[in-house]
Amino acid sequence: MENLNYLFAAYCVIWTVIFGYMFVLSRRLKSIQAELDALKACEPGEGKSCKDTCACSG
Repeated sequence: MENLNYLFAAYCVIWTVIFGYMFVLSRRLKSIQAELDALKACEPGEGKSCKDTCACSG
């Protein structure tokens, strides 16, 4: 029965790692989504100037 304690501990560690990884991925996705939205705002043909407001100005 003592092995069940190790099994429980292993499951706790694994789930903690999985949720941590999901948290990191969600933060990266938010960052990428914000960058994509900024680039979409700079699409040609929209009549907007993005030189001062977007990350796409170079």
